[in-house]
Amino acid sequence: MPNEVRAQSIALDEVNEVLKYWDIGLVSKIESMRGGSRQSPKVCIVAERGTFVLKRRPIHKADSERILFAHQVMLAAGAV
Repeated sequence: MPNEVRAQSIALDEVNEVLKYWDIGLVSKIESMRGGSRQSPKVCIVAERGTFVLKRRPIHKADSERILFAHQVMLAAGAV
């Protein structure tokens, strides 16, 4: 369909690039997450040190206050 909006996704090599900077242990599972904005693709990463959400934000929504607030909401909700 010409007017259909496709959701963006995060490529495995992008995930690998980010994980180089975080010591989360051996990764056992990576799954795309549905929901939320189509412009902010997310993956759920299950690793030795826990379960993590990796989210790509549009550049205009990547300020540190917005990210800190989102982290606090997820922690309070028990989502991560």
